[in-house]
Amino acid sequence: MQTAPALLSPAPTAVGSRLAVAWLIALIGANAVAATGLLGDIANHVSRGSGLTGSDFLSGWHLILYGGVAAAAGVIGALAVVHGPAAPYRFLPAAVAGLVALCIGGVTDAWWHRVWGVEASFDALVSPPHLAILAGLVLLTIAPIGAVAAGPGTALDWARSGVLGASVLSLLVVVSLFTAYASPLAAGTDLGGEISNAGLTDLSATDLAATTGMVFEEPLLGSSTGDQEIARGLATALWFSSLITLVVLVAQARGRARPGTWAVTFGILGLAPVIVNGTDMVPLTVGLVAFGVGADIVTMWARPHPLGFGAATALMWAAYFVALSSQGDLTWNRQLWGGVIATGMLAGSAAAGAVRWLTGARLAAVPRSEPPA
Repeated sequence: MQTAPALLSPAPTAVGSRLAVAWLIALIGANAVAATGLLGDIANHVSRGSGLTGSDFLSGWHLILYGGVAAAAGVIGALAVVHGPAAPYRFLPAAVAGLVALCIGGVTDAWWHRVWGVEASFDALVSPPHLAILAGLVLLTIAPIGAVAAGPGTALDWARSGVLGASVLSLLVVVSLFTAYASPLAAGTDLGGEISNAGLTDLSATDLAATTGMVFEEPLLGSSTGDQEIARGLATALWFSSLITLVVLVAQARGRARPGTWAVTFGILGLAPVIVNGTDMVPLTVGLVAFGVGADIVTMWARPHPLGFGAATALMWAAYFVALSSQGDLTWNRQLWGGVIATGMLAGSAAAGAVRWLTGARLAAVPRSEPPA
């Protein structure tokens, strides 16, 4: 009969050993709290940075952020107590490195605020201390991916598939938050409209940004014909296509998730913009779900062909533009929206091809295994 402590112990497999899923769920929960605090803190910086002071460091969203970090540290500490001091380094090395990076980033951020004040607008997204915090959170969010399976290519059960999907979801949220200037998830955001509508339009964009934060509304990709919006939209398509392909393929190489995992993961990701900015964002939700379905189909094979991921990314943008057109918001001509679909195909194939080339020999040497009944 299995005893309670065994639920927290590493379970042997044919390939090696892996950490019990309870530890991974606990770490994901702590990461979710930290990511929530980061989201609120960055929104605070971006929208009203000049109204914040160094004294805010241990208040508000910072407390939630570092509360989540403390919870993650608690999970790591408990793992060391239960399984020995070497356990965190053996099973969750990325989490250990992430906690170190977060400590460095937190101390540096406090010093930065004291010396140079609080960042606003785009400054908050590229501030060196904030990027150190980003690195720490990325390491925390990818830690469960490294520990979810006994070895590359291992087929996962439903619980571990959920862990993989939740880790990818949190990773994309954190990265997209800091790359809001090049992410379709930021579309519809208006962080200067209230000031502009208040009759302060005589201020220059620079002055207004320094006073209140960002001063533009990011349009939905394909819904504006301005040169700057088109250029940013094309760059966004290239970046986001590469990002989601790399994240999913690297995660899937570590452990093969059950069919449906990616459709659910990207469906949840697509709900966030709708909740924040309303039903105008539905085309993005449709596109993300389409990518998730495509990724589920492609990853049915142990070693998906790069063109498969390219097709999944192209499917995402095709579904997005169909939904955008049905809303009556598509203003791009066929060269532009067709080019984005082609760009998605090329970017997804190139990213998948690079991962396949780098990991090909190692993955080919790992026998295909099935989850326990």
